[in-house]
Amino acid sequence: MKRRVRQIAVATVLASACMFISASVTTAAFERPYTYFSVHHPDAIATTLSGINARRDIVGNYVDKDRKSHGFVLRAGVFTTIDVPGAQGTDARGISPEGDIVGGYRLPGEPPGNIHGYLLRRNGVLEYIDYPGQTNTIPQRLLPDGTILGCYHGSDT
Repeated sequence: MKRRVRQIAVATVLASACMFISASVTTAAFERPYTYFSVHHPDAIATTLSGINARRDIVGNYVDKDRKSHGFVLRAGVFTTIDVPGAQGTDARGISPEGDIVGGYRLPGEPPGNIHGYLLRRNGVLEYIDYPGQTNTIPQRLLPDGTILGCYHGSDT
């Protein structure tokens, strides 16, 4: 499996406070306490969580009031927006133990089903991932050894 990779620096960053609502729950069958909390990006009309690592860094996407999708990482209560430069929309789907992030993006003018993949390294380097000959490349998870799990397919999905 080959992949085309191009590197650029990511410049789009937005940091803001996070709202948490916490509640402790004990499940009788296991007698283990769980803590549940709500996550809502402050600029969003909708927020979706997609991945978490052992450091409790959370990735996902949110839709703003203009209906544009943005990826994000939530670290220590601070949201950082992830927007692939030139993309119509971005999402974040998985995060490695070290904090590298994988996700997808769409380009303006392409059919709605086209999705391209990216790997955003913790140091800010962005790598584009497109499986040769396929319309869609959708990275989902990132293993500790750097292996990216996901799917690729043509327009027939």
